[in-house]
Amino acid sequence: MESKLAKIIADIEKNNKVDYNTLFIRKDLTDLDVLGTVVYCLKNNIDDVKESYDLNYSEIENSYFNDGEVEDFLKNYNENEDDYQDDVLNEFVKIAIHESIKNTKINFSFSDIKQEALLAVIKFKNEFYEKLSKSYDLEFVKNIVRLYIRRYIISYQYTELSNYSEQEYLSLLYIKISSELSEGEKLEDILNRIGISKEYYENLVNVYENKEFSLTYDEIKEETERIKRKYEIALNTNRLTFLEETILSMYLGVDGTKLSVQEIAKKNNTDKKSIQEIINTSIFKLSLIYNFDVLNDLERIYSDLEGINDKLI
Repeated sequence: MESKLAKIIADIEKNNKVDYNTLFIRKDLTDLDVLGTVVYCLKNNIDDVKESYDLNYSEIENSYFNDGEVEDFLKNYNENEDDYQDDVLNEFVKIAIHESIKNTKINFSFSDIKQEALLAVIKFKNEFYEKLSKSYDLEFVKNIVRLYIRRYIISYQYTELSNYSEQEYLSLLYIKISSELSEGEKLEDILNRIGISKEYYENLVNVYENKEFSLTYDEIKEETERIKRKYEIALNTNRLTFLEETILSMYLGVDGTKLSVQEIAKKNNTDKKSIQEIINTSIFKLSLIYNFDVLNDLERIYSDLEGINDKLI
């Protein structure tokens, strides 16, 4: 029987590309499966393809507040950077900060994502670094650990989003069953068709029976698709644009050599004021904590954009 790793690599060879985010949310893959895939892709220069959305903060209606600890951490990172008395570990921690900047989704705390990234560093250093360092140079290993950290971050956020989406799906399931019962169908027949037990249904009743719902069957189908889309958008919407994450990473020195505002301005053929504004905006955006209902705003925004695009085609 073909192993999971062999099948993944065969699919990658066939398409000559890899979608790491899709790979990283799979629960059936072990760390070794993921590392095997990552090493193969890096050695063979396989392109990473991923869908992403840019976020227009001016269109977000839900309330938020600033996490002062995140602002302090990023503003004072260069003065208070930790030294672990281990050059390799110091390099890995910088990568963890960089990946956290790049991959914190809108409804997650940068602090929480950074913590997950640092846990990934500890696990990688303790369990995999020694063996990999015997086969590959440090720069190659750093590329491996970068993707290993990204896997931890993406998987964590996907799991959290899945838990929230499941709660919404369950309410729709209860509405669907209630609707079919009101139309005269027998409960036993409904449960057998859906594939849930009577005990499971009774648990749904305990949670939702005192709540008011007013959705038709067609509206339930539409709402199910909307929920699915909402969480797909959430998982693919980062806090920062590519330019913002690049400038901030240069300024903090987490993706290579630390550069001053003047050096970054020169490198990008612009002025110091513009660069400083980008840095300040990036730190502000990473410090925001949103009401979870922000996901409904995201889905609305992108649905509106698609509606406009459809009219233009």
